[in-house]
Amino acid sequence: MVKNSWRSILPLFYGRSCCKTKDYFIFFLAPRSGVNALIANFVSSRFLRNTRLDEVPQLWNVLTGEMSLIGPRAEWVRLVNDYEQQIPCYHFRHLVKPGITGWAQVSYHYGENLEDTLRKLEYDLYYIRYFSFVLDASIMLKTIHFMLFGKGR
Repeated sequence: MVKNSWRSILPLFYGRSCCKTKDYFIFFLAPRSGVNALIANFVSSRFLRNTRLDEVPQLWNVLTGEMSLIGPRAEWVRLVNDYEQQIPCYHFRHLVKPGITGWAQVSYHYGENLEDTLRKLEYDLYYIRYFSFVLDASIMLKTIHFMLFGKGR
């Protein structure tokens, strides 16, 4: 897990490792306790989620080279293990670095079940197969549009 020094630098966030091939740290809102913390967590998490600012710590992973700005979204290790057993070719999405945003994120809604995961895998494999500057530019423009106009998927 993330060392305690991170909590002093970024007290709102904590890290969780994800992906099977390498430990990438994805930052989430840090849980707090107490009555005042309940209000602070609600206000800060809602504000950060609505403005998409909760994704900003992921830029550190991009700057250190552990993640890419664009690529298949990283999944938790336990989900990856389950998906690799249930879905053939799921491991191909690990051929590229995970990204903050990707073709599946801007083209499909949030996945909640195995069928959604299969559909998002199709988008991820399409991105890997047809990787290009034009596709990356399209993903970035759609991501910016979702961020500015609050139309998340």
